[in-house]
Amino acid sequence: MFGRSDVAHIADMTFQELDASLNFGKGCGMTPFINLFKLLHLNDDAPRNHNVLLESKDSALLVFKQRHWRRMEDVQRMLRQCLGNMANLFLDIAEMLAENMDGKCFRRFMKLRDRVETMSIGYVRVSAETHKVLNRMRDAIVHFTARRPDLLAYAKADCQLAPPPVETPAVRDLHRWQPGGDRYEAFQVRGG
Repeated sequence: MFGRSDVAHIADMTFQELDASLNFGKGCGMTPFINLFKLLHLNDDAPRNHNVLLESKDSALLVFKQRHWRRMEDVQRMLRQCLGNMANLFLDIAEMLAENMDGKCFRRFMKLRDRVETMSIGYVRVSAETHKVLNRMRDAIVHFTARRPDLLAYAKADCQLAPPPVETPAVRDLHRWQPGGDRYEAFQVRGG
């Protein structure tokens, strides 16, 4: 959903560093997903990823997309997409997690990851727990935006000048973990 992202500042982290930043502790719920979002998009060390702003809880979300800042009125849907993106990103580091977590903990975490992705793309009704997570994510973005008034002013101005976004059709109808979905097929090939 975002027009730019750079994972260089987390790509070389050890599991211990990731664990300290994301909090994989027992009973952590969805906290690691929020913490990964903060680490990737609300991090002072990654200005290239400063691509989501929220002036207040009641305002529209500003997202850098298709080379311009865009005003998104449906904040809940966009936050769900953010959460879903974080769930997908965890798949990219799954092998490293598997090497450093005991099997039971890893399976529990990946089951949670799958549930987060399913909720984020609308396959099940958003639970009260997820609403709390989205509110925490919203609070984090508001706090981040308050520390960057210059970026907020620039984003607002760019929204006024930006050409209409190019609509891109959805490229998948299947849930990624259903038979025929790309994650399912990749898992089958690996002997899962």
